[in-house]
Amino acid sequence: MGLRKCGMWRWVCLASLWVATAIAGCDDGPDNMAEVSGKVTLDGQPLSGARVTFTPVGAGSSSSGVTDSDGHYELSLSRDIEGAVIGEHTVSVTTYAPANPDGDPPSPGAPEKVPTKYNRNSTLTKKVEDGGNEINLELDSQGEIIPGDRDVDQ
Repeated sequence: MGLRKCGMWRWVCLASLWVATAIAGCDDGPDNMAEVSGKVTLDGQPLSGARVTFTPVGAGSSSSGVTDSDGHYELSLSRDIEGAVIGEHTVSVTTYAPANPDGDPPSPGAPEKVPTKYNRNSTLTKKVEDGGNEINLELDSQGEIIPGDRDVDQ
């Protein structure tokens, strides 16, 4: 009976340690993150339905968001983590979305309205700083626009 109590005590200790570790690991995200929001315009008009992606120049994961009807976006690293990694980023903006007639609900897709200089060949860079960041993106329609279903190398 003494061994049985010792074995059960070991399991209780291990389970408690696991729970404590899991709780300690829960937070609002990495320390090197900052909130980012702003407005995207194309030729001075709000750009709705555009995917905005910030990709760190150094190490780190990309953050993205989709603009609303007023061109406003907020970045998220994941469903649970808002913001973007602090530092310099390459920024891309695209309106292309492939059609998905078999989706639930079905999606008709959306054409590309943004020149490649802001997506496939983006030259746009922005710096995310500690704290809240309002980063407005004023784009122009000058330049090549490649339909999203065409391969760049073709």
